[in-house]
Amino acid sequence: MLFTTVSFAQATNDTSHSSALVVAARVNADVVYRSEVEREYERVFKNRLVDKDAELILRAQTLQQLVDRRLVLQFLSRKQFAPSKHDLSQAFDTVTQRLALRELTLAEFLKRANMQQNEFLRALEWHIAWQSYLDTYLTVDNLKTYFSDHQRDFDGTQLHLAQILFRVSPQEPDNLSKAIEQATTLRHAIIREEIDFPTAARKYSQSPSAKNGGDIGTIARRDPMPEVFSRPAFALDVDEISQPIVSPFGVHLIHCLEIQPGGKPWDEVIETLVPAVTTYLFEWIADQGRGTAKISFPEDISTKRSDP
Repeated sequence: MLFTTVSFAQATNDTSHSSALVVAARVNADVVYRSEVEREYERVFKNRLVDKDAELILRAQTLQQLVDRRLVLQFLSRKQFAPSKHDLSQAFDTVTQRLALRELTLAEFLKRANMQQNEFLRALEWHIAWQSYLDTYLTVDNLKTYFSDHQRDFDGTQLHLAQILFRVSPQEPDNLSKAIEQATTLRHAIIREEIDFPTAARKYSQSPSAKNGGDIGTIARRDPMPEVFSRPAFALDVDEISQPIVSPFGVHLIHCLEIQPGGKPWDEVIETLVPAVTTYLFEWIADQGRGTAKISFPEDISTKRSDP
């Protein structure tokens, strides 16, 4: 190690600033700090134009992602994937060496990042444990199996879709519930053939596509719609109508008009397949832990920012 202002042992025992951190969530015996939520939100969305209504949803989603990360790390610890103190010490030294090449001390880096030492060490622990787990389970056989089970998501398949959109602000939960109820009732009416989808779209949809009977044209799996829309859309069969889908834009009913099959093999889409399997593993583990975990939210993170 070239230099640092604190040793690894000192860093692991440093709790001098922990009392000043505001807790956004508790996950069993662990916590998520509001400052962590702010850093993650800025990292992901700092270069994107986000309107006020969408920001509330995205902040809540950022907090949930960090809660899930705690659940996953707790699982990894139980399964012996958590790094030893020796592994953490080596990683700590590597980071400080890289900072030294940039003429930065760890203390200077943490100050710039608005990060406490215990947060830094926990992030380091997460990175090592998660990478160890992925090294074990991101095998060729597992990638092939996942591709086979979700082929339409990767092989270039495109969907011709229509939608009905009920615009609603996430700041108004009562209106959101009302929109979901309205979408559910309308879906049942369409299924019972009391009204057809194009007529319903022209009458009720608040999307520009309403004048075209809700027709939004053809989309690929990851373009141009957000994941919260594309994922349920690609689970539909021809003529099937989705359950109400909530996005930052409102509440959607999605109608699959046509499926245009693709033909790409698994090894041609490896760059999108690996991140998808990584996300699947993360979500699967988090789902397992969520059922028995004690999770609480001491404050509403969606409306608050960390102190400057």
